[in-house]
Amino acid sequence: MEEALTSREHRVLRSVIGQYVRSAHPVSSGAIARSREVRVSPATVRNVMRILEERGLIRQPHTSAGRVPTDEGYRYFVDHLMKPARLTRRQEEQLTAIAGTLLKRDRGALATTLSSTASALLRELAVALVPAAGAPRIERVHYDGAKYFFRHEELAGDLDFLGEMFDSDRVLADLVRGRGAPGGVTVTIGGENESPGMRRVSLVVGSYRVGDGVGHVGVIGSTRMHYAKVVGLVSRLTATIDDVFGRA
Repeated sequence: MEEALTSREHRVLRSVIGQYVRSAHPVSSGAIARSREVRVSPATVRNVMRILEERGLIRQPHTSAGRVPTDEGYRYFVDHLMKPARLTRRQEEQLTAIAGTLLKRDRGALATTLSSTASALLRELAVALVPAAGAPRIERVHYDGAKYFFRHEELAGDLDFLGEMFDSDRVLADLVRGRGAPGGVTVTIGGENESPGMRRVSLVVGSYRVGDGVGHVGVIGSTRMHYAKVVGLVSRLTATIDDVFGRA
């Protein structure tokens, strides 16, 4: 972006994204003005929203509607405004228990455990890849949460393509394989995906070490996902598994 956004523009953009993620409905200037985070008049909000729209960060889906974030708006939010959410005490306790369980078992249970844990905690589609011992190929692929993926109404127009993902574990594996180095989390948003059929889909992928190999945990959902929550959980989950299996 050529010029940095002002603090007020940051607050309005954050509020548009937050309200749209929760409601799936275009956000009006009145709704933004009533939010605790913004605290300015509706007229001022309308002026700020016009600036954000000119910069390509939000858009009006149809006449007389409110505004929704664009892919560029989500990207700006993820790169500049978002802080990964901290896990609740209960979630931390669950991860600690999972790590303790896995220490007593081999890596064969890892893919199932990772995908089911991420899916249950986030209520999103989660995919886990575990490398084979002593080989560069992926040995195990497992996914959970397809029911959460198809609940997103905004994905209905792409279901023919997206349904193909579930015809083979390998299709899902290819979406997350090779994204990021251990210790990092990558976020790919909407049109940043190579396939046109993925233009309303975002991927959050974390990597971890298993001995000499690298595994991945990916969360796949609508661009209208709760990025802070997903990034925070994926980051913490992969760090936990890295601690357990990084020297295995």
